[in-house]
Amino acid sequence: MNAILCAALAALFVTPVAERPDEPVASGAMPSDWVEYPFVETNPKPSLSAAEDARGFVVFTRPITEPVYRETRPQAGERIERLSAFAAQGERAQLNFTVYAARELKGLRAASENPFAAELNQITYSPYKYSHYQTKGRYRVGPAYLVPAAKTDVPEDTSLRYVLSVKVPSDAAPGKYAGVVRIGAEETMEIPYELTVLPFRLSRDPNKFYSAYVGQTYDVARAVEYGFNTPGTIYINYDRKDGVLRDNGVDELERKWAAAGGGKPRRYIALLNVIGKLYLQYMGKPPAKALTEMPPDAFFDDLVRMGRAFLADWRSRGKPELYVIGADEPAPTNMKYVTRLFRALKEAGFRTYVTSWSARKPDVVGALAPYVDVWCDQWFETRAELAKSGKREHWCYPNHNAFEIKDAPTMARGGRMTYGFGFWKMSDSVIVPWAWSWKMDTSKLPQLALGCQVMKPDGTEWIEWEWESFFAGTVDAAYVYTLQEAVLRREGGDDPVLARRLARARDLLREIRAAIPSQHK
Repeated sequence: MNAILCAALAALFVTPVAERPDEPVASGAMPSDWVEYPFVETNPKPSLSAAEDARGFVVFTRPITEPVYRETRPQAGERIERLSAFAAQGERAQLNFTVYAARELKGLRAASENPFAAELNQITYSPYKYSHYQTKGRYRVGPAYLVPAAKTDVPEDTSLRYVLSVKVPSDAAPGKYAGVVRIGAEETMEIPYELTVLPFRLSRDPNKFYSAYVGQTYDVARAVEYGFNTPGTIYINYDRKDGVLRDNGVDELERKWAAAGGGKPRRYIALLNVIGKLYLQYMGKPPAKALTEMPPDAFFDDLVRMGRAFLADWRSRGKPELYVIGADEPAPTNMKYVTRLFRALKEAGFRTYVTSWSARKPDVVGALAPYVDVWCDQWFETRAELAKSGKREHWCYPNHNAFEIKDAPTMARGGRMTYGFGFWKMSDSVIVPWAWSWKMDTSKLPQLALGCQVMKPDGTEWIEWEWESFFAGTVDAAYVYTLQEAVLRREGGDDPVLARRLARARDLLREIRAAIPSQHK
């Protein structure tokens, strides 16, 4: 595409600059009894060129899986004068760059002209528990949420990172497109970038489902954009007045899902709010995590009756397959109650899953196994392990990336591998981490930084930065799956050139698979 046309297109899609950055988390002094474990930068302050000295800053980039802290300084070879990216048709190209302030910058601003619709966000910094979500009294200030680019005061010897997302239309002509980022305070620097649109669309494995545990409300459009092809867990609620089970607005969820480009959901994963309410009704107290007192048979009879009625209505509405859970991470000491509960769910006709259980625990799963369709735990399952389990599917909830571990490199690098090549290679059919979003009290310190998005008053969400790595992983998986599908479609031809290309493609797929160790967690 010629340069004049590229420039004309770029001028149509200009990212705005806000007057001040959003602040999705609280700021202020940490509690006096908490100890900071800051990121320690070992790189020296960079020597500046004449142009960098005049601007007062250095621009550099590094992979999105490498975190940038406020203390980060550019390494040799990371400086940039231009950027480049590629994307398939209908995908989102991801570029990122960081401004290192060699002196205090007042009102640093950044904007971009793009060939297609785009977002330019900057990454905020927030205190969070370190290095585990249950850690007490220790915190780190690190990368937190993506917010729209804004005029920002940046102290000397401090870094501020930006992420540019360019949304390639599904009908975009293949070829090279030009854009530019303009950034500066006193003086402005132009960073040209080149975006290569590939001549194909990506395919995604229809037997792999990306989902999550969530609160009852979340930004559906963002979830779809970040790779979800299955809505987050729905709720099945119980109305004591009429003894009827109801979903929490699945029809409206499907409307939003389709409007966001997610298509029609092919399955749902559900939490049963009915169990706790019904147990409270019969026993006068909620069920315990361990050694639950056994309720009368009428409790289970009611559950079966209401479940059957719910499923009859569900199927009459043309809804897809539904999986429910009776007890989350049940304790081995609670198996008498849990087994009876899951038996009732199967009698009602539900497909069931249970968390934190798998065939690796043969001494405790025997009684429960007949009433559970899917074991779901924090480990990936090999083909051999899945076959040994006797189950059709195994699910993984990778909380170690999206919730538990609060070390940024572990979350980002591990998350990309987990959501990408790991999920592609292993036999699991569903990724369902805790959580996509949650209603956190952002007025309090320290921030938990749970790996969750935070809902804004307008119904959209601030995205936590490591989800950019998770998103990149979903795209990694789509590329290898697309190659697999291309090989299968072209097998059996007589063209010798095609035969050689197919052989190279098969060799590449074997090489990728062999290069990735089977790490369960």
